[in-house]
Amino acid sequence: MESFADFKKKFSILIVDDIESNLFVLTQLLKKENFETILQANNGVEALEILDKQKIDLVLLDIMMPRLNGYEVLEKIKDKVLHGEVMVIMISVASELESVVRCIKLGAQDFLQKPFDPHLLRARINSCVERRWYIEEERSFLNEIQIRQRRYEELLHVILPSSIVRELLSTNAVTPKKFNNVAIVFADVVEFTSFCDTHTTNEIVKNLQEFAEQSEILAAANNLQKIKTSGDAFMAAANMFDQVEDPVLNCIHFSKALIEKTRLLSFPWEIRIGIAYGGVIGGVVGQRQYLFDVWGDTVNTAARMQQISKPGKIFLNKKAWLTISHCCEGISQGFVQIKGKGRMEVILFEDFFEESA
Repeated sequence: MESFADFKKKFSILIVDDIESNLFVLTQLLKKENFETILQANNGVEALEILDKQKIDLVLLDIMMPRLNGYEVLEKIKDKVLHGEVMVIMISVASELESVVRCIKLGAQDFLQKPFDPHLLRARINSCVERRWYIEEERSFLNEIQIRQRRYEELLHVILPSSIVRELLSTNAVTPKKFNNVAIVFADVVEFTSFCDTHTTNEIVKNLQEFAEQSEILAAANNLQKIKTSGDAFMAAANMFDQVEDPVLNCIHFSKALIEKTRLLSFPWEIRIGIAYGGVIGGVVGQRQYLFDVWGDTVNTAARMQQISKPGKIFLNKKAWLTISHCCEGISQGFVQIKGKGRMEVILFEDFFEESA
């Protein structure tokens, strides 16, 4: 927060009067009050030229002047006055109520009669400075609030899907939803624990960062919604918020590209991938640290497919496979005992049919 004393030093004042002695007296009075930016104009025309060229906070404006009087100057800068860009104190020998009312209607903050009382003028000027200081401070606070709000929203967009962010900001809550015909894909690094035992902390984190970045880039390229990164595992979904024609096929394209990219990391890795297809429930959990997550049988099945998959391979459950069997080659792994699921037929993705590649 800027102090009032510092604000006052840079507060700019323009004195407009056709009498040199008045200009001198007012300038000396302002200097004693620690004002440093003081400009002078001998008539209304000069005043307008100065106001056009630089920012002025306060104008001490005489009414009776040649060429362009104070009323005319005030009329010409009326828009600036009404929008708070500049404040005006009228100073004149005229003391009729009509003159005072006319000036106030044109936007002047105050009216002082000549010869003015220095103490009264000092009080009126300082009142204008304080008013502007409070306005600037309020504007600064509001700007800081807006900046923090934008940062908050940007952070939410990093950790949550856009539609969830909009709902959260508008209602301060997120209603859990059921999503049908969703493909879930899990990718996990092979022998990650062994890698950690033989590499430095910096090497581990560097490779994880590269893996996460490639996963996010490829997910976005294939219209997949990143769900989360957990250690050395990456989870994404297709056909949740962005509708796609064949969500499992999108996951296959993502998986094949990620397998190749992971082999090109600073320390090459192999990954195993599992895909399942069906319905899921999605929602936000947590209050201090928001997390969007998905649950349900499809999620559990995809996780199991990944766990039994092999390095560099993609395993799918039968339901997922049936959605892409028209364009892909696969090999059944038979019925495999799946933890918590019983025996399930598992399909190994081999390749695309030549015309579908």
